[in-house]
Amino acid sequence: MVILEHGLLADGGFSMKVLVTGARGFIGQCVGKKLTQQGIDWVVFEGDILRDEDFTSYDDCDVVIHLAAKLRAPGAMDHLLRVNTEGTLNVLRFVSARQRRIIFTSSYLYGSTREQPIKETHPITYDNPYSFSKWHAEKALMAQNRFFGMQGVILRIFNAYGPGQQCGFLIPDIFDGVRKGRVILRNLTSRRDFIFIDDLAELIVLAVTNPLPGLEVINAGSGTSHSVIEMVNMVFNIIGRKVPLENHDQPVTTVDMVADIDRARELFGWRPETSLDKGLSRVAASLGLLSGQDGLVATILPSAPSNGTF
Repeated sequence: MVILEHGLLADGGFSMKVLVTGARGFIGQCVGKKLTQQGIDWVVFEGDILRDEDFTSYDDCDVVIHLAAKLRAPGAMDHLLRVNTEGTLNVLRFVSARQRRIIFTSSYLYGSTREQPIKETHPITYDNPYSFSKWHAEKALMAQNRFFGMQGVILRIFNAYGPGQQCGFLIPDIFDGVRKGRVILRNLTSRRDFIFIDDLAELIVLAVTNPLPGLEVINAGSGTSHSVIEMVNMVFNIIGRKVPLENHDQPVTTVDMVADIDRARELFGWRPETSLDKGLSRVAASLGLLSGQDGLVATILPSAPSNGTF
């Protein structure tokens, strides 16, 4: 398979056009800003990724950043598989027929492991419906590359966060609890690798502007992990006050996760620039909660029935 390479123009722009699915989502909005800042021509996918015919008006696009996905579908797998797996198959058909590149955002797929940091070669374990659907989408891309050849990047995103992220994820839920006067969490000791949205968007755009032969799988994380209670205390110190913290101490499937990000550094010269403390400060500022007072530590209350996060 031969794919035309598109490089820098004399004015510093890029001679390519990028199609972005899911451009109005949390990650998509930040990616769009990064593309615009770098002078890259890009368009929003307007249509249904489950309909092949909706892709026909984008034949002039050289690269597809495939972000569109369904995060949750309580009680049923079919809708997650349709959108996340079958939808990705439609994108794959589009890029394969036209010899285009794809940047596909996948998920953490390593389960609970003592191997830290976690390399891309670690055995796959999916522990929720979302990661299951993403793994099946990955397998389709890998099969295409193995049997027919293709160019693209699979980014396994650990935990993205930043301003504008909706509730239902740990960090926005902590800030929401602060606003409501009580933070309710399922577990305080589990550790996660969090990547700030701007750093993730930068990695995605680097994958766009640096074509690679074949299909590469790359971890997207910060390379460090923090416990939930560490994050809560960071938030309290950033906003300059603390609220009651209710912990349900529920077991978690993954005790710790740290991304090995050497591959991203080797291929793109990328490394995250935003520490967790700095990223949380930017989230607080976006919510009008930024203050700052050192030494605040959460007071953990006895648990009560709740639907807390984590």
